[in-house]
Amino acid sequence: MSILTRKANKPKGIAFIAILTLVSGLLSIFSGDVVFLILGIISIIMFYGLLKGREWAWSVTIIVSVFNIVASVTFLASSFFNFPITNINNPLVLGSMILLYKVGINAIILYYLYRPQVKDFFGKSR
Repeated sequence: MSILTRKANKPKGIAFIAILTLVSGLLSIFSGDVVFLILGIISIIMFYGLLKGREWAWSVTIIVSVFNIVASVTFLASSFFNFPITNINNPLVLGSMILLYKVGINAIILYYLYRPQVKDFFGKSR
């Protein structure tokens, strides 16, 4: 499929997924962890690639979304086991809420990117 044909057949949710990727990236940057900082910068680059329908953006977004989910769940589990969270003003509560949002956002991104019309748009339908 040519680039012009792909642009004409752009699925409606691509902009939404790109924005979710951007939000996930910004949340990563502000989490304070070096790993998440790197993921945040990559997510901002993915935002551009998704909006432009770049083939590499689909693959990179899948990899980063899976890694984001695994890393978020790992950090979330370690915070619950190492630090009791009993006070809503505790910074760990805010951090845990951000991690839960990141898991949800990345799960939505993965679900959408595997839709057949979206895979076609990115040239991934085999």
